[in-house]
Amino acid sequence: MFSSRSPNEPETKGPQSLDRSKTMWLDDGNIVLIAQNTQFRVHRSHPTTSGRGHGWVPNRARLDSPRDIEHFLNALYNRSYHTKPLVLDVFEAFLRLGHKYQVAHLRDDALACLAAEFPRTLKEWDDGPNTYTVLDISGENLPTLRLLRLVQELRLFKYTPIIYLTIAITTTLESLYKHVPHAISSDDFLRIALAAEKFREARRRVTFAWLNLLPCGSCSTTKACAVARKCTGSSYFFEYGGGPSGGLLNSPFVVLGQCGGKWFCKHCYAVARASHEAARALTWENLPVYCGLPKWDDLTNFE
Repeated sequence: MFSSRSPNEPETKGPQSLDRSKTMWLDDGNIVLIAQNTQFRVHRSHPTTSGRGHGWVPNRARLDSPRDIEHFLNALYNRSYHTKPLVLDVFEAFLRLGHKYQVAHLRDDALACLAAEFPRTLKEWDDGPNTYTVLDISGENLPTLRLLRLVQELRLFKYTPIIYLTIAITTTLESLYKHVPHAISSDDFLRIALAAEKFREARRRVTFAWLNLLPCGSCSTTKACAVARKCTGSSYFFEYGGGPSGGLLNSPFVVLGQCGGKWFCKHCYAVARASHEAARALTWENLPVYCGLPKWDDLTNFE
């Protein structure tokens, strides 16, 4: 329950006692917000909300959690609360309530974090650090699964393919299955399992199709390039193909230099690189479809 009352109005006794927020109980506040079992005393009109023609509305957010409200209010009153990296609790509050209450700077700040962690273009994926940078996941056991639940709750479908990809190339299906249904739904598990299989097929049949083209007709070191071709294929598909231990080498988007492409002569390398990059771009274009989702241009946010 989320409601409001005058700060001078006595508390109504009921079966559930109410706690006061330790950080958002302002001496000069003129409205008390109640979220579930927690009270917050703030100002009815705040510059961030009143500039949009409204202040706090009673019963506007019956199901908002006290934790989200606490972070949300702190951010409205204190810009330094936005310091990066954002812990996931703060990030969730910014995204969920920033959207709900139309506080654009909080919502957009959270969306920028999401875009940084889960880029939607292949170039951004390549240039990324392959680790969380603007979100603080310390102490989080399953941060990517938590983020998946959030984007689905808010219908942020543009980020779903990248989150599916991240889970598929960093987690074994056996370990993932242990978290069904409390951390991941059975539907999501099946989508990720099917996507993982399609990623493996894309890696073998599309990304590394150039292995069947070498040595090329202009090869200057046929014997050496034949050996390099064999070594590249065996190391990639056997050493890295069986689980998440290979990290991004499990991905159909691995760059050529990561898997021994530099071992070939310049002619074979040129053939391999051109084929490899074209295949990566094609696979990225098809990534949402591999995940059982609409194409990139048909994915929406907040709809």
